[in-house]
Amino acid sequence: MAASSPQDASDQGVIDWAGLRKLIGLQEYQQLNFMQPEQLTPAQLRTFTELNRATSAALEMLSNTVAPEEPNLGGKDWVSLLQRYRDAHGDGSHIIYKDESRGLKWCTFTKLSEAGDLVFPRDAFPFSRKKDAKQYAANKAVEWLMANQLMPDDGVNVTFKKPKECPPTPSSANAAVVAATPPKPGPASPPAAAAKSPQTPKSRGSRGRSGSGDKSPDDSDDDNVIIQVEKMCRSFGYGVPRYIVTPAENSQNMFNGRVNWGDEWRVPESVGVVTSIYGRKPARDLMAQEVLHHLREVVKREREAQKEEAMRMLKSQQNAAATAKPTSSSWGRGLGWPMSSIR
Repeated sequence: MAASSPQDASDQGVIDWAGLRKLIGLQEYQQLNFMQPEQLTPAQLRTFTELNRATSAALEMLSNTVAPEEPNLGGKDWVSLLQRYRDAHGDGSHIIYKDESRGLKWCTFTKLSEAGDLVFPRDAFPFSRKKDAKQYAANKAVEWLMANQLMPDDGVNVTFKKPKECPPTPSSANAAVVAATPPKPGPASPPAAAAKSPQTPKSRGSRGRSGSGDKSPDDSDDDNVIIQVEKMCRSFGYGVPRYIVTPAENSQNMFNGRVNWGDEWRVPESVGVVTSIYGRKPARDLMAQEVLHHLREVVKREREAQKEEAMRMLKSQQNAAATAKPTSSSWGRGLGWPMSSIR
């Protein structure tokens, strides 16, 4: 079958797209209805072969031109980092992601209660994988928190370290005690040995710090955090966790980590999981901080549950006491006496 072409179209460099579509449509019709295309001349076959090759090359060029390169997320788990921030700064809100289709690609959006009506990201960049689009949304939200000084910009911590208070010097402390103590009558010159106050020995675990209290992982030494984790795990009957740190793929000096709890099933597997952390020791320290945060949340929930149970029992006892307390009329009737005789 010979294809008709417009006069002088090819000579003028104008392509008759309508004619090509008509010819291709006829070939497809023959293929679908008669299981074979219309017979082509050798020249037509060569033309369609070259056109097929040119079409593949043109489509590849257009895809590279239209679709820009996806942003580099640095191999970091921004979703987990943002979730750790929300856990540390709980305000009753949750991190919710919304996925939207962009043809064959995906865009993911999220919001923060601190940012009002802002939506992250603002540029709506499409990704081939939905997982990467979610990481990109979390990355933009974290960058906003860092820019507004709501979160440290080291990409690891989610709370700012509290400034350490310097202990008062002995001279200033003694001066304050002397100034605050009123004069008392007594011997003019007490013995010199009595003037010296006994020194309180430092506890072995104090490390020279003043006070222990309920400190966050950022306020403690890294080794002290691991010790706290071991003590709390033993008190819960969890056993001592093992920190498994492995090098990240295709990254120099970057490490991933997870916590091996053995046969313990009460701790979620996601607790203590870190990815793409610079340095082996920082990765282990961050894992210990996350485990300690989880254990403290467990203690907090148990205390709240115990408090609620105690209040419930107290209220129940009060109600029972109020119900069992006899009145004067019921006491008289119980003895079978007329009320007129009780005076």
